[in-house]
Amino acid sequence: QPHLRKCFENIAKLTFQEDLKITAMHSMDGESVPFSETLYPTGNVEDWLLEVERVMRHSILESIKLCVEDYPRTTRTEWVLNWPGQVVIAGCQIFWTKEV
Repeated sequence: QPHLRKCFENIAKLTFQEDLKITAMHSMDGESVPFSETLYPTGNVEDWLLEVERVMRHSILESIKLCVEDYPRTTRTEWVLNWPGQVVIAGCQIFWTKEV
């Protein structure tokens, strides 16, 4: 998947199952975010890449929601290590804004 990072910033690869179902995205730093819904690359590449982008955004949003719910129940050190970097940054900003 050498051209994927040209389409999406810091996305190194997607996880394809044997039946070509796409189930997760992986950053160049090795972090992985499972997709909130799976999809198949069918039709024109431009169309399914737009669908991949939509699912990427939705998956990050769902991860942020879960991350924010997890924050009060977990020590901060453990919380930071349990979630992808982008999700942690967004979660920290949400809690900082909430406390100000």
